Amino acid sequence: MSMSKKFIAICITTHNRYEYFKRCYDGWIKHLPPDSRIFVVDDASDVPCPEATYRFEKSAGIPKAKNMCLELAQDFEHIILADDDIWPITEDWWLPYVESPEAHLSYCWSDIRPGMYGNAHYYSIGKRLYEDDKLFSFSHPRGQMLYIDAKKVLPRVGGFDPAYGKGMVEHVDWSWRIHNAGLSTWKNQDVIGSEDLFYSIDENQNNEPDFVTTISDEMRTVIDQNNQRILHAKGDSSEYIEYRENTIPQPVDKQNNVVICGVFTGKPDFQINWGARHSPIADPQYTRDVALNYADDLKDSVMRHEQKLVILNNIADASDGNTRYIYTGCSEDPYKNRFLKALHYLIEHEEIDNAWIVDSGDVTMNHNPFPEMQRDKIYVGCETMNHLGCNWMLQNTKNSYYQHWLNTNANKTLLNCGLLGGSRENLIAFLTKMFYIWGYNVDNMNLIDMLVFNVTAYEHFKEKIVYGVGLVNNRFRSMEATNEGKEFWLHK
Repeated sequence: MSMSKKFIAICITTHNRYEYFKRCYDGWIKHLPPDSRIFVVDDASDVPCPEATYRFEKSAGIPKAKNMCLELAQDFEHIILADDDIWPITEDWWLPYVESPEAHLSYCWSDIRPGMYGNAHYYSIGKRLYEDDKLFSFSHPRGQMLYIDAKKVLPRVGGFDPAYGKGMVEHVDWSWRIHNAGLSTWKNQDVIGSEDLFYSIDENQNNEPDFVTTISDEMRTVIDQNNQRILHAKGDSSEYIEYRENTIPQPVDKQNNVVICGVFTGKPDFQINWGARHSPIADPQYTRDVALNYADDLKDSVMRHEQKLVILNNIADASDGNTRYIYTGCSEDPYKNRFLKALHYLIEHEEIDNAWIVDSGDVTMNHNPFPEMQRDKIYVGCETMNHLGCNWMLQNTKNSYYQHWLNTNANKTLLNCGLLGGSRENLIAFLTKMFYIWGYNVDNMNLIDMLVFNVTAYEHFKEKIVYGVGLVNNRFRSMEATNEGKEFWLHK
């Protein structure tokens, strides 16, 4: 096996359990893989841990401590996140993990004693649900030892959610987001034979007469119940969560930013009667002479601001300066298709830092948005003169559940799906959620893009979305700039 100089990072978090930690640390040192390094994050232990790579002066909680581990280890190919009570007991323990095609695995074990976690009875049983010659899936998650292929996981889902406070359930959230992003076969999975690779104090507490935890069973139960609510409110999230607090952002002039639009003529358009555009098979002469020129105003405006434009289409591959025409086909109606193909493009192009997905025929760049964008925000268009309960939305929403949703939120500003911008990771998370809503059942496939866009923004990303006339866009269809021309886009 060829190994880089930054092959495996073993990251240990600890808090006020130095006797456990020292056994753990010595165990890892004894069986350290080649080209590896140990990082230790001390979450404000009363007596500072002398082996610590990084120490929080005030307790930050498990999610932030694990995120610091990820930040310290981000340049390594493989990362092990370990609690301070587990360590390897054999040479080459790491081989099954790094050789696995799975991007995420975690040490799992069976037979947790009833009452071990107070009243959290659902932890009392652990079962193998699937098993083959290399992998098994498990009924319950464990957070003691977590493995990731860093190059696959970190750019896609990032790190742990600080919403879980001091901790508990944070590792479940992370593992499930990784799974929902398509990076693991099972939510909770481990390599066959792992029970012979590690010693876990938590697993073997009956043999540990001095076993202690840092919080009481009563407090554990309260925190767990609260954090379980956070977890299940997220649904099938695959969102990206930034794990770096101390990383200086890449200068704007060195970022790889792109504007993406779609021109699709291969499927009927329910809003535009364009003759040949309604034909399942687009007329070649029509598409070449008309359709590829449909985004010319957008193209010219992006070029004026020296930015890159990608035009996804079902017509041709071509290049023209900073503009690329990329053939993608047209598998859905043009509105749904543009988001689907944009999602595929973003997933395939890891080099992209930030992007905008915009309408092709009625949007122009007015002010370069990239230098002013915050990485943890998602920027969307809006129509201030319209609200969710407007006639157009109600008339084009046949689903009774979402009609009720529109009426319930009738006074909220109508967000316009013709403008969507943010970091690559946030856009992938946003688009993935849109297609989760579309794919929930057969009826939902008929939902219009504007509805799905608003549901996604308001229900799943309400803390991240930024919109406003004079900031993101002008007054919709006013044809004029506002705020001294400082808005990012003109939406005609």
